[in-house]
Amino acid sequence: MAANLNVNTSGVVGANGAAVQGTVSDYRGMVNIVQEKIDAILKEAAEIVLKEAKLNIHNDTGALEESGRVVLEKISKGTRAEILFGGEEFPVTPTRNTRGGVNGDGVVDYAFFVHEGISPSGRGASSGVKFLERAVITTKSQVKDLIANKLKSAIKSQNKRRK
Repeated sequence: MAANLNVNTSGVVGANGAAVQGTVSDYRGMVNIVQEKIDAILKEAAEIVLKEAKLNIHNDTGALEESGRVVLEKISKGTRAEILFGGEEFPVTPTRNTRGGVNGDGVVDYAFFVHEGISPSGRGASSGVKFLERAVITTKSQVKDLIANKLKSAIKSQNKRRK
């Protein structure tokens, strides 16, 4: 007779209907540790893309590059790494290119226009077109290798701790 492994919603594990002392919550610590590792790996991967994106931006005043950052956001399925440029919530040192000029508030409100190759007025292309998109493409292999290697390492170290 084959043995079945059943897990009910309360987390009690039973084989062929017989109760045993293990529960899914016994693995919660491992899941939390692995999730922390995944968060760190995502951040490191996004930092690689961010660095490349900054290299793709034509350096005029440096305000757009300075506004680039990685933000980790908890979502229902885990964590999402976002690479952001500009925005009200992240002012930089005011320059002639930030809103209000050198005496302004330092808000970079033109990241979208630079990325898409249009001026805020809708005329002409600018340098640095698709700076973030190009960074994602050119770092794809490097990021994939980083994620795979770091996850393997995290799982291997976690398995050693459990022994």
